[in-house]
Amino acid sequence: PVGPADWKDWRDRGVVAAVGIAWSDLLRLPIAKAAESMVSPAYGGNPKPVVMIDEFGFDYGGQMDEKSARILRLAKQQKPAMSFAVWEMRGPIPKVLAESYRDAADLVMMEGYVGNKSQYWWIASQVWSARRYGILAKTIIVLGVGKGGNPGEGWAETKEELEQQIRFVRLIAPESPGVGFFSGTPELLADADAMCARFSEIPTDGSGLPPDTLA
Repeated sequence: PVGPADWKDWRDRGVVAAVGIAWSDLLRLPIAKAAESMVSPAYGGNPKPVVMIDEFGFDYGGQMDEKSARILRLAKQQKPAMSFAVWEMRGPIPKVLAESYRDAADLVMMEGYVGNKSQYWWIASQVWSARRYGILAKTIIVLGVGKGGNPGEGWAETKEELEQQIRFVRLIAPESPGVGFFSGTPELLADADAMCARFSEIPTDGSGLPPDTLA
């Protein structure tokens, strides 16, 4: 997340920057007010602002997800030139959210924070649902890098595990346009950056994955 006026500096560096909005600032408001809060700011004069919503996916298609979907759709209707990037914290994506992402989101970022191959089913479930609802081409898996967000939680803590997770994503989600990362040490994020420089060259047939991971 960046300041609303920072987009020009990032654009000159080849980066599309997004202004972050927290779910708590949206979902405590009525739907119309929530949509207005997203589309009304000037965003530093950016003619095509990008808003990044952190995060949606609360009750597996229940009332909170329904409200999230309605807010997103209304905001896109009111300001079609605005782009929306949405963090999705659960998987599989419920239908009500997936359909709103298909119609109104420009990028969906799935929180695929896992430790090792015993947890890869979580990423697989996210990819399955994104493909089912026709949004995988604008969906990326965001991998957790480092020790994790809660005590005792571990994500990709080595270069080898990080590479394996990226290769796994390429295997099961070749339609996905990229991959993302959350948290992590500078050293591990540098390894992630190096892999992303050749992301499109990473094979989609599972080459480089251990046999037990392929299985």
